[in-house]
Amino acid sequence: MGRVIRGQRKGAGSVFRAHVKHRKGAAKLRAIDFAERHGYIKGIVKDIIHDPGRGAPLAKVVFRDPYRFKKRTELFIAAEGIHTGQFVYCGKKAQLNIGNVLPVGTMPEGTIVCCLEEKPGDRGKLARASGNYATVISHNPETKKTRVKLPSGSKKVISSANRAVVGIVAGGGRIDKPILKAGRAYHKYKAKRNCWPRVRGVAMNVSIFCIYHANMFLFPFTTLRNCLKGKGVSEGTWGCAQLVNILTKLQHFLGLHVNNPGKIYMIYYN
Repeated sequence: MGRVIRGQRKGAGSVFRAHVKHRKGAAKLRAIDFAERHGYIKGIVKDIIHDPGRGAPLAKVVFRDPYRFKKRTELFIAAEGIHTGQFVYCGKKAQLNIGNVLPVGTMPEGTIVCCLEEKPGDRGKLARASGNYATVISHNPETKKTRVKLPSGSKKVISSANRAVVGIVAGGGRIDKPILKAGRAYHKYKAKRNCWPRVRGVAMNVSIFCIYHANMFLFPFTTLRNCLKGKGVSEGTWGCAQLVNILTKLQHFLGLHVNNPGKIYMIYYN
């Protein structure tokens, strides 16, 4: 009898949703406005707080509203080295100091940044985890593009108008300390979501976890980027019987030979 596997169960109900009850809010840069595009705006760091489920600390930065008589509090991902009472400047003409927000086009090559915008005005999407940073590599004034090195090591060309925070994200070295016991892992993932403990597939019954080992498949198992968790399932989307039927039909057309099609361990050319 078939079972609904773990990958398909993740798309339904509230069991696998993130635990967001005690979180402090979305951490992002200020919404771009006239003051940041042509000058700068000054804020002050009022508090540095912990956000449950996040490794990096957050900074509460208070700005004066440029259009109304009021103050606005923004939640920034704290850069390493900032402190309460520090002035933070955001804008095109801000100085290159730790914690300030500037367009990457105005930064010299080799600058270390974090909370980098992927597209102009998206308020910070890259290099946001604790201890992460991106590096400004080069500028192209003609096309108004900047090449940056991401935390993964890959290099990306973005617009020079994208903003970023100067410095690295605070909380680096968090994963260097070993967990050592299961109780700490329980409390770690309790604040995140239902993703621990994770049972190995080889320890499951065949009806619960259908795994395919093949060196080459006849069709891709990739899924859409915006599909639900349970819809884009690579493990168990196709049953063994359906896969064997497809291989058998295409065998004489493509000149393929299937070794032990009942288990589908290997597919190779004649």
